[in-house]
Amino acid sequence: MTGFRRRWDRPGAVRFGLCTVVGALAVGGALTGCSASDQPSSGAATSTGGSSSAAVASTSGTGAATTGGTSTAGSTTPGSGAPDRAGSGETGTAGGANVLGPDGLGALRLGMAEDQASATGLIRVQGEATSQCSNAVLVGQPTDQRTAENFVAISAKLGVAIISVTDPAVRTPEGIGLGSTLDQVKAAYPGSASAFDDPSFADQRRTNIPVPGSTHGAVYRVQASGDTVDSLALQLSDQDCTE
Repeated sequence: MTGFRRRWDRPGAVRFGLCTVVGALAVGGALTGCSASDQPSSGAATSTGGSSSAAVASTSGTGAATTGGTSTAGSTTPGSGAPDRAGSGETGTAGGANVLGPDGLGALRLGMAEDQASATGLIRVQGEATSQCSNAVLVGQPTDQRTAENFVAISAKLGVAIISVTDPAVRTPEGIGLGSTLDQVKAAYPGSASAFDDPSFADQRRTNIPVPGSTHGAVYRVQASGDTVDSLALQLSDQDCTE
């Protein structure tokens, strides 16, 4: 999706009247001043193109302007939304492409067919597909790092089934990513803390954690080296592409 820029109309200029000074010498030497009716009014609001801007009447005061739902003091600044770069191959924070979960990575979603996943521009299909699954890599992610693997498995039956990342900047909504400690993982997912005490984790240093809020019943596959997460993937709990 391509980001868009709103067109912002500038509020009309506030016109100030001329202050006419009429000097008159009274018998006692008194001086008459400006008429108060010539001073600009304060706090007048003008509506242009559906956006409100407060007119500032005092040269010493600071008006507040509301723009795109954001209040800024002293100026009217158009709101600037981050462009959605899904489909461009970029993996920045735009479009949530640095957030893994609960059901995908940016525009790449679990359950997508291969053509839909390719259309996002976030993956590049590699090699020959088997009758069961095809493999792809995430565009813009580092190559495999130790046990961390950059790959996307696409099941012929289930669609996108596994999204495995290698970029330490990618985090789950709860803040877990490559380099997180196991204590941080346990704190982020307290319901799964006991999984790290299971004998199978001691042997394989790997466990699956149910993803909070996933509509696909997804899990995070977390693998650790020592006390640190060194492999992280989001996958369907019933994925049929790997063991």
